[in-house]
Amino acid sequence: MRLKLKPTAYAALRWARDYSAGNLHFYPFAKPYVESGLGLGASGGFAIEHWRGGWFQRSASYANWVRNSASTEWSQSLLLGHADAVIAEGRYDRVSSGHDLACGTALHALATGARLSGADTYEIGLIHKRPLRGGWLYGYVEPLVHWERSTGWHPDAGVRIGFDALFWGLAATPGKLAGQCRPASLIP
Repeated sequence: MRLKLKPTAYAALRWARDYSAGNLHFYPFAKPYVESGLGLGASGGFAIEHWRGGWFQRSASYANWVRNSASTEWSQSLLLGHADAVIAEGRYDRVSSGHDLACGTALHALATGARLSGADTYEIGLIHKRPLRGGWLYGYVEPLVHWERSTGWHPDAGVRIGFDALFWGLAATPGKLAGQCRPASLIP
């Protein structure tokens, strides 16, 4: 086994907001950055979601441009589901993937590409997430199907299993969330 560690310098400025109008929420963000070896870059995106009771619809778009490679990577996701609680942390990547759920189920569709002319991958999955311990540990399971251009669009089925742990604060009162998974105050 051989291991090489190469230090990388990285600096970024990030702007993000949260706008709400009734049951409709809009989350834009922009981030210019510089990284040694890659040079200048900029990323940005936005998510739009609509809530009615515990049911939600969410669309999220993202783009990342790197000057040295003159490439623009992008992703587009759509989520439809029901949530009894969400983890209110405001990170765009968790909102776009459905991993901000604390207790719920969502159908997740994703398309990504390394160039603006077309998609390189597609993915569809059904994520189910629940609290496991005291309102700070969450587990999820996501059966999914993944297609890639590089494999001739051959479908690859699998299951993604994971855990999320909150160390910076709880999404709800621990006993309330772990005991019944229905804290209505956490739903936007």
